Amino acid sequence: MLIFHGDNDESIPYAEAENFTKNVQSAGGDANIVLIKNADHNLWSWFGLDRPNSDSRLKLIEEFIQKVTTE
Repeated sequence: MLIFHGDNDESIPYAEAENFTKNVQSAGGDANIVLIKNADHNLWSWFGLDRPNSDSRLKLIEEFIQKVTTE
């Protein structure tokens, strides 16, 4: 799992995303969390914020998809 979490998310605390990630890992799953600066809970707003880092986020997603489709 690739988990993105905004540091301004008022819907779900970051600690919850961390706990979820750790639980997936403890169960033997592969999970990574990425904290997005200046982002709230809206996934689509993240890619326009904090440029040029949106390109690196898209690269993370691309690499993740390639990984899971080749395993």
